[in-house]
Amino acid sequence: MMEGVSEDPLQQIQRSRRYLYAFVEAHVRYEVEGARRGPVKWNKPHAGSFKMNFDAAIHEDSNGVGAGVVVRDSAGSYLRWTSKFFPGIKAAEQAEALAARAAAFLARDLQLTNVIIEGDCLSVINKLKDSAMDDSYISPIIQEIRKVLSGLDKLEFNHVKREGNMAAHFLARNSISQN
Repeated sequence: MMEGVSEDPLQQIQRSRRYLYAFVEAHVRYEVEGARRGPVKWNKPHAGSFKMNFDAAIHEDSNGVGAGVVVRDSAGSYLRWTSKFFPGIKAAEQAEALAARAAAFLARDLQLTNVIIEGDCLSVINKLKDSAMDDSYISPIIQEIRKVLSGLDKLEFNHVKREGNMAAHFLARNSISQN
């Protein structure tokens, strides 16, 4: 929905339900497909911790990228999810960094203090883990993420395979189609 445009509450509920059903359907479908290749185990965070998965999807026709973020608690239950569209972005690494930034802002907005952030772009995860300043074109995004997350009690970044990141990937793809 565009900012400044009101939407009927019933339409909001119906749209949210469609997103939820599509999300669950995609999540189950990918779990079944993943079982054919071998299971991808999702590890629960420790009690009091939250796990956030982020992903990005590029769509050439839309002239931009979508980002998806999923937050789960230590029981594995979905706490929150979000998707965003970034127009004019074409580079995959930049798209993944923007998705990680969306995760960082969501962690801050939810006032989480013990967070594990996971993504399937190894270069972005490595840049987030490395405290040294790099000179890449995504360095300003990485620095902003570090600043936003600087007040957390515990923070961990992990690389996951695509199969372990399908919920966030679905949201990223869906943000493009909804744009």
